[in-house]
Amino acid sequence: MMVMTSAAPVPSPRRLLGFLVAALVAVLLLAGTVKLAGAEENGDPGAKVSDLADRAIAVLVDPALDRAGRRDRFRSLLNEGFDLDAIGRFVLGRYWPRATEEEQAQFRGLFEDFLITSYVNKLEAYSGETLEVTSTRQTEEDKAQVGSHLALPSGEPIRVDWHLREGDGGWQIVDVVIEGVSLAVTIRSEFNSVMSARGGVAGLIERLRQVTANAG
Repeated sequence: MMVMTSAAPVPSPRRLLGFLVAALVAVLLLAGTVKLAGAEENGDPGAKVSDLADRAIAVLVDPALDRAGRRDRFRSLLNEGFDLDAIGRFVLGRYWPRATEEEQAQFRGLFEDFLITSYVNKLEAYSGETLEVTSTRQTEEDKAQVGSHLALPSGEPIRVDWHLREGDGGWQIVDVVIEGVSLAVTIRSEFNSVMSARGGVAGLIERLRQVTANAG
């Protein structure tokens, strides 16, 4: 189990990221079957999600791919679908400008590995989650929100809101809000707890390297 620190008052990033990934898997696997408002228009955030869904399904059902190949393909999808640079800077918060360029680069790579490991493992454990997209709207000129409900095999549906921003690479996800709780904010809180206890970004890098190595 990938727990960053036992002393932190918030849930571990492993648990949170697993929860995020469960929602992401549902979106990628099922959003392609849901009609999103304006999805037929090029550059629409709904179209971005639908395109990722089609390509994720292709990876999932490709019998020629082993786990390593599937991980590589999903790494490409993650980099295309998420603004990992912006998310990485946000979760480091005040520690980002204090880090050296080398530390920033190391963190960026390890953070991506951390997400990929969680993503692939959760995908392999997919157990019938379904997603209903309830809305898609542009909140600002370069920002949009896609609302959805994640239906679990048992229990009440979970509300999941996807926040996207349009940049040079088109629409990309910058946060996922689950039942009103921002994953980016929660992960930043957890990572800051690690950095406070372990001497800054270098300590977090060391812990992430341990976590990703242990995950295989």
